[in-house]
Amino acid sequence: MALHKKVAKHIQYQAIKFLAKLLYITGLTFLIPLVPIVFSESGLASARYVFAIALALVIASFFAIYVFTRSKRVAFAELGYITLIPGLLAVIFAYIGPRRIALLVSFFRELSPLIQEWINNSIPKSWFLSGIYIILGVFLIWLSEQVNH
Repeated sequence: MALHKKVAKHIQYQAIKFLAKLLYITGLTFLIPLVPIVFSESGLASARYVFAIALALVIASFFAIYVFTRSKRVAFAELGYITLIPGLLAVIFAYIGPRRIALLVSFFRELSPLIQEWINNSIPKSWFLSGIYIILGVFLIWLSEQVNH
């Protein structure tokens, strides 16, 4: 294979990987507001479309990498590593604490009450979400080591 074909294939792979990671993170982001709704039967029924979209984005990101590389190992590993990022960020935000985060974003004076409400409601739940994302990321990386190709 000529060098320019290898370079072109590498650039294509990087573009596909970026797009797949964007789809995956978007899918995970759609799942975040659903965590409190899961425990409410009426809320879960109304959020089924958001859940379906999130699931479709996650599956599409896996298949985008898999179709290009023809390797389940690579697809699971890529998604596993990208899953660790929101998990680790949630741990950092939970460790920093709501007050320090409020100070960090206090320069948005007009949005301050909305941000404060979001911080009070979301930061305590971030430990739960970070655990889920870290477990999922480690599981996907482990799964990538278990599959043959």
